[in-house]
Amino acid sequence: MSVQIKGVGTIGGIDQGLNTVGVITATSFVGTGVSVVGVITATSFVGSGANLTGISGVSIANQSDNRLISCTGTTDALNAEQYLTYSSQSSLNLTDGNGTSYLGGNYLNLKRSSGNANYINAPLANAELLISADESIIFKTVHTADFNSTERFRITSAGVFQSTGSTLMKQHSVGVGTTNSAGRNAGVSTSTGELIFNTSTNNLNYYRGNALGWATVKVQTNDGSSQNFAARSAKALLDDGITANGVYWLNMHGAYTQANSKRHYCLMDSSYDGGGWTMLYSMNHGNNFASGSNYSFNVNVGSPVTISDFTAGNWGYDRRNTFIPAANDQFLIRRSDNNDWKRFVVSVWSPTYNSVSDGWTTTNKTDGNNTGHPYWALGQMYDSSGSAVSGHIHFNGCAIGGNCNSGGGDGSGFGNYSQWLDGGSNSAYGGAYNSQSNGGSPLYWGQGNTLSQGGSLYVQMFYRKAGTQ
Repeated sequence: MSVQIKGVGTIGGIDQGLNTVGVITATSFVGTGVSVVGVITATSFVGSGANLTGISGVSIANQSDNRLISCTGTTDALNAEQYLTYSSQSSLNLTDGNGTSYLGGNYLNLKRSSGNANYINAPLANAELLISADESIIFKTVHTADFNSTERFRITSAGVFQSTGSTLMKQHSVGVGTTNSAGRNAGVSTSTGELIFNTSTNNLNYYRGNALGWATVKVQTNDGSSQNFAARSAKALLDDGITANGVYWLNMHGAYTQANSKRHYCLMDSSYDGGGWTMLYSMNHGNNFASGSNYSFNVNVGSPVTISDFTAGNWGYDRRNTFIPAANDQFLIRRSDNNDWKRFVVSVWSPTYNSVSDGWTTTNKTDGNNTGHPYWALGQMYDSSGSAVSGHIHFNGCAIGGNCNSGGGDGSGFGNYSQWLDGGSNSAYGGAYNSQSNGGSPLYWGQGNTLSQGGSLYVQMFYRKAGTQ
């Protein structure tokens, strides 16, 4: 049978053996043996497609849930990656023999399955690793869960390093952790070289190891180790944490230049009302301290260098035109045989009251009356227990006038008599008058209690400035 259609036509009832050349548009083909050369346009094709040719398939190896697929380099062959997965928490996970990294929208977790270190590296030469944030970068440790850990320090948006709120470092400065003495001493596993600021003493402390414990950082510029590093006073040394008795270079509150500073014995022992006392003189006889009769603080005696020179020898420096004591400053007198001592607190410094330019030389009391003998201050004497000693309100001497002068007296100290330091008829501590013609000023320790003269017993005078040194 032969069918020829020109134009557009409709053929019905053909179920086999139709051969066409050209373009066929059909509602459907049913049956077998339809051969078409050209293009077929149809609403649908029905069949298994088993005999279709020219179509290639794609294979995926190692398939498993949540694995990501990668190219293999072979046509139509893909691979489901065992160590690259996508989790139900919406993270991208990369696993190797050491552990797994979890990458989410705002986090990266590194979890090792072996060893004890995780790494973020920029291993190329001259390569920088940049970590940035609009606000603080925070470092934490001791994880109890993936995102629950303890903050150790942070870098703020201003570039300040902080540890739990305390500034560790910022531009031009470095901070040190603060604690008090109790907190410092309670430290667990303190490392040698550890540095803290002690709020109990307002000093820097460093740890020297279990055998030596804590020590105070010294200020090299005023530790008294040489003239160039002269301290202002024994009290200044004590304030800097130096507590050992000994000989130090002092400029006496700036009275001397650093290059002209002098050696002084410093009594740092806290049992002496807290310590910080600068020795002004030491004498074993009030009449033989210097030639003639003199103000105790107006002569240069001896050239002391060692501790023994200061504590077991006669010596003194001329204090005129140097530092000037004032109200609330204190003096301390001590006897060397039993270390008993008395302390005197100044109320009025007489040379200042009487407008003496050198700051030390006057025979006038604080009411302007002339005693004819050295008079330094009105105040109050206290014993070593801290109790005020009744009536002992004068810091004066036995020299310059009367029998004190004719006897070669150079003594000074604290007593209850205003005209001169008197140990015979009154009570005195220091070089005092003995009520004898040409008696001078032998050493006394209370009324009528004379000390041995000229031997190994020395009376020593100390000074401690109140307030800022």
